Amino acid sequence: MTDLLASGSLFLFTGVELASTESTILELISKLGVVAVLWFWLRDLKKQMKEQSELFDKETNEIRMNYDRLIANKDIEHAGYKDRLEKEILDKSETIKILQDKLLENK
Repeated sequence: MTDLLASGSLFLFTGVELASTESTILELISKLGVVAVLWFWLRDLKKQMKEQSELFDKETNEIRMNYDRLIANKDIEHAGYKDRLEKEILDKSETIKILQDKLLENK
């Protein structure tokens, strides 16, 4: 329906232009041919853009899922590293406390 309305309005537009320049029917047909080529080109371009948009959305979602997976792995690594450091700090603190107690006993 949209194609029909657009082609009708384009025909009317080129017809009005032709009436003002007093052209022949051959010129009308050639102008309609150019309009038709442009119309089909634009329609094809619209279809290509839609396909590219869908592909872009698909790839964006894949990248986002990959990124989320990497972030989750890094969070797990960070939590493990943090736990190891806290354990190491507690061990060192206990060692320091034991050594301080020994020093105080020797005095």
